[in-house]
Amino acid sequence: MGPLIPKRIFVAGRILAGLNQREMASLAGLTRHAILQAEKGQASHSVLNALVSALHRNGVGIRYPDGALGFGVYFLKPSERLPSQVLVAGRELAGLTQQQLAAESRHNRRTVVRAEGGNASPPTMADLVEALERSGVRLVYPDERNGYGVCELLDA
Repeated sequence: MGPLIPKRIFVAGRILAGLNQREMASLAGLTRHAILQAEKGQASHSVLNALVSALHRNGVGIRYPDGALGFGVYFLKPSERLPSQVLVAGRELAGLTQQQLAAESRHNRRTVVRAEGGNASPPTMADLVEALERSGVRLVYPDERNGYGVCELLDA
């Protein structure tokens, strides 16, 4: 059996899939309480397996550690444009609030809110992505098989 998936991965994956806890529970065949427990890091292997399967059915994959990159989440299909959910998922994976990301990126909270809503200039997005990297999260770029995502940096 592989390593246990960290709790923040499920929150980030749920965000990428565009699901709230109740929707995730329904899709995984679980209770909302089971989702809450998983997102606190207190879930059985069967619950974790159900969550991974539900995320996959909703177009989100789990990235397992290799080299300097740790666990992460990504879209299963490539896209040309960086979806705003990736920024939200990265912030969640880093354990940052919008205010903390704003401070780390030298922007204000309103700028982070706008960026998470899909309204940010390329230079602002670059600042936010750099701030996430300083906080231990790296943006994963699409390739021919997979889309954008975020993962933990193991050396952070």
